[in-house]
Amino acid sequence: MLLVYQCPNCQKAYDKQRSLYVHQLYYCNRESKFSCPNSGCSYRSNLKSNLKRHMLLQHGMTQEQISALTDSMTYGYKKW
Repeated sequence: MLLVYQCPNCQKAYDKQRSLYVHQLYYCNRESKFSCPNSGCSYRSNLKSNLKRHMLLQHGMTQEQISALTDSMTYGYKKW
């Protein structure tokens, strides 16, 4: 696999321009926006979907419990 798209900030390389775009938008030099609401858990993520997956797999929560805890969480900017 040829990695032709490189991030100018951290030098990570990707084979698709879209992957670089997502990296720059959500990950590179970004503080994690979402933290696990379970007490004693230090998990943090830049993506709400990753937090939901964590809660399901690591804490055994149901989709209803996860939705109740995460529906009010926002990204901090307006969605288009």
